[in-house]
Amino acid sequence: MSGAGIKEWLWKYKNYFLTAMGICLLTLFWIKTKDELSWSFSVPWGVVLTVLLLNLGVLILKTLRWKIILMQLEESRSFLFLFRMISSGFFLALVTPATLGDFGRSLGSKIELSKTTASVFYEKFFDSCTLLFILGASIIGIFYSPRYAYLFLIAISLLFIGIVSYYPFSTNASEKNTFFHQNARHLKNICVNKKVNLITYLISILLWGITLTQFYLLFQALGIKMSFFTTLAVTFGSYLFGVITLVPFGMGTIDYFLYKISTLVNVSSSSMLQMTYSFRLMITLPLLIVGFTFYLSMVWGGESSN
Repeated sequence: MSGAGIKEWLWKYKNYFLTAMGICLLTLFWIKTKDELSWSFSVPWGVVLTVLLLNLGVLILKTLRWKIILMQLEESRSFLFLFRMISSGFFLALVTPATLGDFGRSLGSKIELSKTTASVFYEKFFDSCTLLFILGASIIGIFYSPRYAYLFLIAISLLFIGIVSYYPFSTNASEKNTFFHQNARHLKNICVNKKVNLITYLISILLWGITLTQFYLLFQALGIKMSFFTTLAVTFGSYLFGVITLVPFGMGTIDYFLYKISTLVNVSSSSMLQMTYSFRLMITLPLLIVGFTFYLSMVWGGESSN
């Protein structure tokens, strides 16, 4: 078998594998949650609709951010096309450890692989740092003072933007043409634009803000009362725990974290378990279904790259 034949064979069976994994995960999710559906029906329909619309807001913001970053790399694609790629990337991220599948959003597109990899790494770096900054601010707010928490968040944000914007100017981009060096040059081309850095960081904050809003609405609808900074810590602590445990779909990890943390925040374990299922049904499941649908249309339907 020729090299091209091997590559085509791997591409074909990789798609079979991911498609089968998506179907299996949807089935497992249904088996795990079907008996708890009645719990989530106690959430007012206005809250359900708001949470679902905020899911759409996440996809739109991530698409807008990726479009801005790719324009910095001289790649122009339609918003709808990038929306499809972002959505399919969500599915790939959910079914792989530590959301690494998000790097596969370039599948089916003709965007240069090194540019896609560099842009996704840039996004994830900003999202991860923003998550840690907000989590740090929440801990300061709980144990010290809200004023110190806000000052910390402002100071660390300014320092972060300054370092990211300045560091590429002090490094020499190698002229070697390996995949690693191509990624390094693309990252430098993105980071040298302070405006892009600032917009990316602000969108990262907005994205985590949407997640916080969704959690807050569900907490309130289920009668779970916590302070603002405690809500911050619980929300982003559960996300961080789900990522570092490397479990695809976060199956069981976020649930375990919320269950264990319930005693520390004076919330009944049954209420927190109800929150877990509401989160799965109203946030994770819709994103998984939309992403899986776009993934299938992309790899099996001959997705356009316009």
